[in-house]
This record gives sequence, structure tokens and C-alpha cells, in this order.
Amino acid sequence: MAEQVKSGAAAETMSVHVITCAGRLSAGQLKTIAEAAERFGTGEVRTDAQGSVKIPGIAAGRAAECRAFLEEAGLPTGAAGRHIRPVTACNASACRHGLLDADDLAREIHERFVLGWRDVILPAKFKISVGGCPNNCAMPNLCDVGVIAVRGGYRLLLGGRGGRRLLEGRPTQRVFADKEEMLAAVERAIQLYREEGLERERFGDLARVLFTHEHFDHTGGVPQLEYYVRLKTGRPLPVYANEPTRAFIATHFEGMADVLDVRPAEVGERIEADGLVYTPVAAAHCPGAL
Repeated sequence: MAEQVKSGAAAETMSVHVITCAGRLSAGQLKTIAEAAERFGTGEVRTDAQGSVKIPGIAAGRAAECRAFLEEAGLPTGAAGRHIRPVTACNASACRHGLLDADDLAREIHERFVLGWRDVILPAKFKISVGGCPNNCAMPNLCDVGVIAVRGGYRLLLGGRGGRRLLEGRPTQRVFADKEEMLAAVERAIQLYREEGLERERFGDLARVLFTHEHFDHTGGVPQLEYYVRLKTGRPLPVYANEPTRAFIATHFEGMADVLDVRPAEVGERIEADGLVYTPVAAAHCPGAL
């Protein structure tokens, strides 16, 4: 795991990040971090948006020693690179709008994914945030996976990100009444990203397309998908469609076999994708529409 971040112009000094669970630290842990900052760094610490604590100004030759000191005190280091980043969460337990104890859920996610997958290299960084109600105070809608408490359970938001190309996570239609089922869905999403994602590609980047019917206002964008595949991913894009639409694409868009991985999507037949299960239902728009 990329645990040391250059902080000097000529890489003469390093920064070591302390992984926290939603920014929670005990008084004893804060004392240990302060001691590490004074012993190895400049005596200064900084926090980031994920609640991690950064100790800057560490001589490059002493960074490993600093990490060992912190790890011995039970403070894991990291919080950078192509890994699951420290989980963030709101303070729902002290909020009148809170529907669950976001701290407890964040702790479970922290132990299961942030620490449990600590040595796993992903295509890019992967952020998880927990919101104790739909108000989005912890911005779960701008993380790769957001968990939001709603009446009756949990809803997931998938594929969000902040930064220059802002993208809001797409909500699952399903509300997970069971916490373990929700966490299993989160794990399937991470596993899918690990296995299928391209290097530096974020989880929310285009992953697959569903055509609901063959009308040209739906299928006319196929040539644009060719640009996406040839210029960015270099591999066929999974496309789901019913039999008439698959025939239409084959007839009107020849030479796309290396661009589109066309797969069946029929009414009532389950589709497993993005770590979730989808079941197309019939639409009244036209015969065979999904």
C-alpha cells in the first residue's frame, strides 16, 4: 500500500498518513500521533476530508521508522494510492434526523473493507461514505459507494465521485432491510471493480449499457459508444438488449463486434451486473420494450 506521500519539493521529506475510522480517534491515539509528529516530523499534523491525519516533514530515511512506531501503537498507516480509502460518515447518532448509528456501521465497513482489503490493489482509489439519513451530510452521493439510511433499511448509491468531473452516485431501487445483505452487495461491487476495472478508471465510469427497445432514438448513440471504446477502454462494452433490438443493432451497425459485447435482456430474466441483480419488466411503449 502506498503509505508514504512526498511532501518535499525534491522528495527529501515524506508524509505518513494515519488511517482513521470516520475521523474518530481516542485521546491516547492523538497523543501517540503528536509524539510521532514531534519525534519524526516537524511537530505539525494535518487532517484531510476523509478524516485521516497526515504527519508531514518526515525525513525520507525515517518514514519507515515512523510507520512502525504508529503501527506498534495500533494506528494503521496508508490512506493513499489505488486502495479503498478511509470510510467517512456523518454524526447521525447525535442528530435528530439520524436513522441509524452511522459510527457503528462505518466501523464495520472500516474493519471489513478498509483494513480487510488493505493490501488489495484496485484500478484507482475507491471511496465509501455512510449517511445516517437522506440529507447527505457526509456526501455519500459523491463516493464510489454511498450507504444511506432510509426508512426500512439501507439504500446504496453507486459510482459517485467528486473532483473535476463531478458525478452523483446512482441509487439502487432496492432498499436493503438486512445489513449483511447490504454489505455483501458492497463487497460484490468492489470485487466487480477489482476484476473488471481498467487502470485509473473510476468505478462510476461507463461500465455497461441497456437498450430498452430498437427505436433509433435509443440505439442511434451506438457510434458514440465506439469512440468511447476505441479511445478509452480498448475492450468491448457490455450492451444488454432484447432479441429485436439485438437484431436491429446487428443489421444497422455492422463492424461493431469488437466494440459491443451484446448480451440478452428479456422480460423476467435476471441480469447480474455491478454487483446487483436486475430483472427487466415489460413497458407499454412498444411491443417487446423493457
